[in-house]
Amino acid sequence: MGGLTALLITLLSWHEARHFETPRFIAWRFFTFMACGIFWGLSAWDRREAVGCKKRSRTGNVVRFVVFIGLVVVLNFALWRIFPS
Repeated sequence: MGGLTALLITLLSWHEARHFETPRFIAWRFFTFMACGIFWGLSAWDRREAVGCKKRSRTGNVVRFVVFIGLVVVLNFALWRIFPS
């Protein structure tokens, strides 16, 4: 999640400015977003274990799938706008 967010921000920044930032800044952005994503994921995992849900509901799987498809569509739209054919 963090890596995709950092990639999207980097691509949108490049699209607006027509040049990339320094490699050190891009690496720092990826590191920051990846670390935040890892901590967020671990905290979400701990909350799921704390509740004691052993069996996932069908609704949770459907919601997760819809969110995933939505993120893919948004990323494709952003890339389509950045790199028109």
